[in-house]
Amino acid sequence: MVRTYPASIGGSGIISHGNTALLELVRPSVNFELVFFNAAHNTTRVIQSKVPGGVDLIPLDPTFAGGSYFLPWVNYSTGNETWEKVSASGVVSTVNLPLGRGQFWDFIYGDHDSFYASSGVYLVEINATTLKIASNLTKLVPPSVSVNAVLPIADRLYLAGYQTLSATSSRAYFGYLNLPTKKVVMISKSMPVYSGNLFPVFQELISLRNEVYVGGSVTYETASPFMLSTNGTYFYRYVPSTSTFHDLSSLVPNATWGVFAIEPWGHTIALSLFGFEASQTSNYWISTVYTLSSSGTGLLNQTSVLPSGFWANNALPWGTAASNGWFFQIGYRDLVPAVVAVET
Repeated sequence: MVRTYPASIGGSGIISHGNTALLELVRPSVNFELVFFNAAHNTTRVIQSKVPGGVDLIPLDPTFAGGSYFLPWVNYSTGNETWEKVSASGVVSTVNLPLGRGQFWDFIYGDHDSFYASSGVYLVEINATTLKIASNLTKLVPPSVSVNAVLPIADRLYLAGYQTLSATSSRAYFGYLNLPTKKVVMISKSMPVYSGNLFPVFQELISLRNEVYVGGSVTYETASPFMLSTNGTYFYRYVPSTSTFHDLSSLVPNATWGVFAIEPWGHTIALSLFGFEASQTSNYWISTVYTLSSSGTGLLNQTSVLPSGFWANNALPWGTAASNGWFFQIGYRDLVPAVVAVET
């Protein structure tokens, strides 16, 4: 089953729980709106509007934890960050969190007890009920590693991001923190090192049948003249029982597309693949949805399950989400902004 909600809005962020999703949307004269989307009934409800008034207000990565949504907002004019909690009934409140000011925090993972917040080399776990720090993991993670995503499984906390090797070089990073011993094991030691204007990163990770899948990209960036484009793809599988790390990047149909999201899709996983090139004179992007085959040896193009004329908007890492049999995505249908929900 596929449901869509068209409107004169543009998508920026999305998190889901059950058959509902909380959307961070943009439309003319409004900086951001928070909207509840119910896939089962195909209804939406605006729960908050933020009028810009000259304020450059930007949402960072949100999460769902302890029965509530948690959202970080950054005022780029002042550098200040505020945090909001949205209850299951849609009540919005501002909360105080024990996080350092003057740095931007993403909420990168949440469960029924707590959620994880990261900012560069800083990583903390916050109790979703008391909103106090449950554990400060910053000193346990190598100081050169910036964490983009985490995944707790049993006594391990898997880490995905990038490792800075020098002022001009870095490589994608994947490993895990052994929680009982407080030791970090690096798995991605063989990842290539990039320098100059090339930036490698592992962006997302997910567990499937006792294995861990991790995806990311290599991007090319210059400030003057401005240029931002995808340059390479990362898609790997880690098997804990054998401690083996398998490179599946060749399964991605285009070597310049990146993996910006990995989400549940029925009994398998879906990959949001994207490719883009933006400059002062042009703007090109393409995005597709693929699922891992049952054998784990191929990717199947699922873009056709999206409504006719629908362009997926995966150029943002929070543009896709899935839970409890629904796959949510923000994009454009016939160039009109829309939300699509696919029952997988």
